[in-house]
Amino acid sequence: MNDISSSNPLDPTAMLNLTVQSVTDQRVLTVIAKLHTDLSRDFTAEELGQKVGLRESQMRAVFKKIMGVSLMRFIKQERLTEAHYLFATEFLTVAKVMARVGFHDRSHFNREFKAAFGMPPGEFRKQCLAGKCPTAV
Repeated sequence: MNDISSSNPLDPTAMLNLTVQSVTDQRVLTVIAKLHTDLSRDFTAEELGQKVGLRESQMRAVFKKIMGVSLMRFIKQERLTEAHYLFATEFLTVAKVMARVGFHDRSHFNREFKAAFGMPPGEFRKQCLAGKCPTAV
């Protein structure tokens, strides 16, 4: 298993790699891979379930059982992690990061980002631009 402490603490793939290594259900791995092909896309549980031969309700149940969180919560967490990484490494505007990770409402994104990382995305971005980018919490 990868040691996350030895990798870049801002790299979302480090945590994803740890997560994926602990998952043995191929259906869930396929869904995670599909989500990561385009985090900006609003996949539905029905659409993702069809990719792996499950009905929507089965998809939601299997995903939650294996991952310990609902599919929608997982998607939100992955989007926020990617947003954090983009602010820290690519110095994009808040609007561009939102578009890349699939948030459409600025106030919703601000609330979710602040809840996850302790500060609004604009402040986080400002600190990163000043060379004082906080690491993930």
